[in-house]
Amino acid sequence: AQDLVTINQLRTKLDDIYEILLRRLRSSNAFGRTITLKVKYSDFSQITRSKSSTDFLTEQEMHQYSDQLLQLIPNVEKGVRLLGLQISNFDQLQSEPSLGQLELRFE
Repeated sequence: AQDLVTINQLRTKLDDIYEILLRRLRSSNAFGRTITLKVKYSDFSQITRSKSSTDFLTEQEMHQYSDQLLQLIPNVEKGVRLLGLQISNFDQLQSEPSLGQLELRFE
């Protein structure tokens, strides 16, 4: 409803988004290797920044990397309209290999 214009506002919102993402990943028993931060500005231009690992990201790494990616976002003062986090390069912990697309349950 209101553009975010400071890093502190973005960090607070990003922490909320991170918690939602964690709940979804936990409920799906899913783990990813890449985290991506998406930012759309008030003029509707958008950028993404991502970080990948050869191993599955731990919850601590996801939180740390999301904060590092946030620090790379330029021109925050022009207003951020949308902020999002995405995990990719998924797999699930299971004995059988997964076939098809990973399903994330929404709560």
